[in-house]
Amino acid sequence: MYQRDGSIRREKGAITVFLALIFMSLIIFAGTVIDIVRITAADRRVQSALNTSARSVLAGYDSELMGSYGIYGVNAAEGNVKEDFYRYMSVNLKERHKDIKFIDISIDYEDIEIQGMENLLKHEAFKLQVQEYMKYRTAISSADSLIEQLQSIKLNKGIEFAKSEKITRDKASELRAKVNEVNTRLAGIKKKLKNSSVKKLEEIRDELSEALEINSLIYNGNKGGLLADYIQSRDDTNTKAEEGQFIGNQSREFDSIKENSENLTPGIQMYIEEIDKTLLLVKPLQKELELMEGKLESLKDELNELKEKLSGVQEDDADIADEIDETREDIDKVKDKIRQLESEVDEKMSDLKIKLGRISLEGYSLKEEAAQLPDKKAEEMKSFISKTKEEIEEALFRRLEKDWLIGPEEFEDSSLITGENPDEMDESIYFSSSMQEEEAERSNDAIIKTLERLVKAIEDVASNALEKVNTIEYVMDKYTFLTSKTERGHYFRKGEVEYIISGSDIEEGYSPIKNTEYYIVTKVLLQVWALRFALDTIDAFIRSTVVFPPQRLAFALAEGALDSSLDIFNLLNGEPVPICPKSFPAVKLKYSDHLKILLLMKPEEEILRRARQLIQVNIKQVVDANTGLPRSDFRLGDYSTVISASVKAKVNLFFLPLLKVDRLLPGSFENGRYLIRKQIYVGY
Repeated sequence: MYQRDGSIRREKGAITVFLALIFMSLIIFAGTVIDIVRITAADRRVQSALNTSARSVLAGYDSELMGSYGIYGVNAAEGNVKEDFYRYMSVNLKERHKDIKFIDISIDYEDIEIQGMENLLKHEAFKLQVQEYMKYRTAISSADSLIEQLQSIKLNKGIEFAKSEKITRDKASELRAKVNEVNTRLAGIKKKLKNSSVKKLEEIRDELSEALEINSLIYNGNKGGLLADYIQSRDDTNTKAEEGQFIGNQSREFDSIKENSENLTPGIQMYIEEIDKTLLLVKPLQKELELMEGKLESLKDELNELKEKLSGVQEDDADIADEIDETREDIDKVKDKIRQLESEVDEKMSDLKIKLGRISLEGYSLKEEAAQLPDKKAEEMKSFISKTKEEIEEALFRRLEKDWLIGPEEFEDSSLITGENPDEMDESIYFSSSMQEEEAERSNDAIIKTLERLVKAIEDVASNALEKVNTIEYVMDKYTFLTSKTERGHYFRKGEVEYIISGSDIEEGYSPIKNTEYYIVTKVLLQVWALRFALDTIDAFIRSTVVFPPQRLAFALAEGALDSSLDIFNLLNGEPVPICPKSFPAVKLKYSDHLKILLLMKPEEEILRRARQLIQVNIKQVVDANTGLPRSDFRLGDYSTVISASVKAKVNLFFLPLLKVDRLLPGSFENGRYLIRKQIYVGY
């Protein structure tokens, strides 16, 4: 700078102070930016470490649970899970270079929280694992094929036909009741005629009049109404020729009954007229006979009086003697007349008896013995049951231990446990060799109910096919059953699928007997038999050539019982049986297919609940590789499919604490270190 005298004045240090002020601001700004960048980088690093560590924890899934059942689950209840997570976090947050710590992140053990969520006792959690596992299985499902086969046989048609048959049988029963009523009354008339008198003729006439009235209801009935129900639901199961023949047979049967009834009418009318004629003739004779009997008694009294007089007079009293002779002659005449009248009455009564004796409809009464199963066949069924019981009892004996089972209170979905199972086969499905009509109807109703449940199950699966089909396929793949050839070393050698179908009585109170493998398998075998009985009976019913409805039901039940018993033998020997032997002989099902059908009729929640029971039971017996002891402390409820992890990390800052920023944000700093809080939910 120039002075007034022209010389230059020098001011040293001015620029340095100015630049120092500028550079100080720049350094503070740069330091702040660096700390903010370090916070941002630390946040991302903590998030990445949290995610990686959580997944590393999930990688510690139970190998037996995954290897045997395809189910992922980590034991989040164990104390070492937190330790593992802390170790994983520490490793992931550790700087690569010991001497360079651009981001100094530290965590404390106490600042870590980790807990399991969605444990495997929750229905939705377990179901999701099953569905995820089945995603990677074969695309072609045998259960899908089975459902298609069940849909192909058109069970609805068979059910509708069985229902229409019930209506027809009711009508036929009414017809039979009328026929039997006529026979009963005619039989009663015959009985009365054996020791009848003229006084009973009017009573007999009234009985005949009532029989005539009932009989008129038979031949005046609507044949079309009786036959209409047979036409329904048969067009898809019978050829037109078969249909025509069947309807023709039905028509002829009813026509025969009605024709006989109609032909009987004039006969009964004629006999009523004969009785009226007889009454017109016999009544006067009867009165005359009564008068003659009275006159005979009077003459006898008069004769006795004359005899007394004669004893008191001389023997030669000719007048009294003549009088006695005349009286005797009168008595003889009266006797002759009485004999003549009695002969006339007997002749007319005898003739009437002969005529009435010809009246009968017994040939059209239902023969109950035709509806009975022969004793030989009944014994064969008993022999089968006994033999099957012995074979199963020898092979199956294991019992579920109460302490190994999952109690109802442990399930998150305990509301599903009702203690009752409406899906069990109806106990009224049975057959005996002396089955009466009422019992046959009960069995028929139970069969219809079972098939309706099956149809509904098929319809339900059709609307949500994938999940239910996957569940069934999972059960059949991972669990043993009576005819399965795979040995898995499970607690139950056989009968796991059967347990899933029938369950145990754990819901109602533990019973060692009812929790045996033998009891469980036998229970399901009876359900398979009931299912076969329903299918075989309805098939025999539809295809039956027996004409009269009640007899057709009886014979169908007998045939269904025998066929189903034979089916059980074949199924246990590993041989498939036709789903409907008469209608669809080419469509065959194995024992495993019948188990799938029973599973199909079960609620999915119930299937998965019992599947979890077996998982716990089976893993409890597995020997731990580390300890060499069975895993008796294994609890499925300890294993989770989702974990929740949270962490509080601390980051050292250089510049922001100098500016006292921690005072402005007290919740974000601790002892001058910035806090990063992160939480994550992660699952399989």
